[in-house]
Amino acid sequence: MESSADPSYQAGYELGKTVAPLFLAVILLVVVGFFIFSIIKAFKRKSAGWIITSVISGVLAISGLVGGLGLAVVKAMESRTIAANGGGETKLVTGKSGTFTVEMPSNWAEMPQLNQESAAQLGVGNGRRELYMIVLEESKQDIESDLEGYDNLVLANMKEKMSGVNLSEVTIRTLNGLPARQHRLEGTFDRLGIVYHIATVESPEAFYQVLAWTLRSKEPTAKPILEEVINSFKVLPSGRTAPPGESTPGSAQPSESTEARLRKVTSKLLDLDPSVIKRESTLEKDLGADDFDIVELVMAVEEEFGVEIADEDAAAMTTFGDLVRLIDQGKSR
Repeated sequence: MESSADPSYQAGYELGKTVAPLFLAVILLVVVGFFIFSIIKAFKRKSAGWIITSVISGVLAISGLVGGLGLAVVKAMESRTIAANGGGETKLVTGKSGTFTVEMPSNWAEMPQLNQESAAQLGVGNGRRELYMIVLEESKQDIESDLEGYDNLVLANMKEKMSGVNLSEVTIRTLNGLPARQHRLEGTFDRLGIVYHIATVESPEAFYQVLAWTLRSKEPTAKPILEEVINSFKVLPSGRTAPPGESTPGSAQPSESTEARLRKVTSKLLDLDPSVIKRESTLEKDLGADDFDIVELVMAVEEEFGVEIADEDAAAMTTFGDLVRLIDQGKSR
């Protein structure tokens, strides 16, 4: 039996994905054509046989059209979810303590402001799509409780800050080998309808809160993304820190990291060799960007880094370095 990783299997699968819709479309066209033909025959001959044939082919044609429309809607929703999830690509990030990792979608960014507001070890998200996650870590030496008691403490603290709280039943599970308790908590905070997906996790040395959230109106499409990020949470073996190549907040110069990522985004959007993009490069004269390109670039940057650039700031920037500075300012707020 062929594995799904086998090249011939993958080639056949991709071919099937391409050919099958075309084959179904041809069949549907044939059915619709036959339906029109049978209608004409039924009117001309007025025979019971052609009338019954036209009715049957009509039902088949309508069913096929409705089914095709439904499939198109499903595909559109799948594409929207994939796009919201960064096209399926992820980036591995590590908490400040170096004890855990999380895989976030490629269109998410580290958000230090979340760390500062909550004393979290990690804060990431996509501000444009209102998707966020933080991870808090507390040593067992400071918490005299078991996982259930810690979980109750976390929930009580959150419910105090919200109104109209609706809390789901607990789901007891393991999260990458560690005992965990998971909930969905919905309520109003600062006049906003918020939905949290919460996992409390116990390792031999610490308790962790993995909190992912979005606006109530966005949860239907955001839920699988938030669940996937939570499920990627891993505690590293005791004594191990993040290996080379893994991103650790504060381990590299933010401006250098920002500049490298921004250069990739800019070169792709403007179809340029990254090596020609310098800090002093002017967007219009040196890089050939027109007003429409700059608007697209600002939108792509906001998506990539999870920041918001004010219209007046976007209008005032003239060089690539100005854009780097605006991103660093947005990340530090």
